[in-house]
Amino acid sequence: MFNFEMSEKRRLIKDMAARFAQKEILPVRDEFEADYAEGKVVDRVLMEAAKIGLLGFPIEEKYGGSNASNLDTMVVLEELAAVDGGMATVIGDTWFAMTPIIMAADDDQRERFLRPLASRTEVNLGAICMTEPPSGADIEDPRMGLRTCRTLVKEDGDDLIINGAKIVQIFLGPNELLSQLIGASL
Repeated sequence: MFNFEMSEKRRLIKDMAARFAQKEILPVRDEFEADYAEGKVVDRVLMEAAKIGLLGFPIEEKYGGSNASNLDTMVVLEELAAVDGGMATVIGDTWFAMTPIIMAADDDQRERFLRPLASRTEVNLGAICMTEPPSGADIEDPRMGLRTCRTLVKEDGDDLIINGAKIVQIFLGPNELLSQLIGASL
């Protein structure tokens, strides 16, 4: 028989996320749309999230994160989404963008990109550029035989040749780290 009870550690994570959402997001969530152009309200909430380590939550401790498991991140996103789905999406998308780096980058790349994403003193958000003009935002399933993704990368000695186009939707304003992440992922 399965035990679906949360461990004490996971219960503490859930409580921390709920307290954060109630204290930092709930009082200002109705201001997000009115402040869209300037983003000062969202920036303040994200800075508070960075301070308590939420932005770097899934990142290994050696790169400044909390080494959270997939279940831990899910528990946090559920608590954030219970108060504001948009803020849960911003943080969850940043975690999603870390995934290829966590899974496939070498140590130098992880140091270069994950440490800033795990910062507790500044806000750095991640993004994945997967949208292509003819196919939309599909992530290619290998069984599709490249019927939806048209951008290809080919090795040529020490170089990579990129052939295709991605649509980059950036609503974050100037962000040097985002530009580095996009450049490094190409």
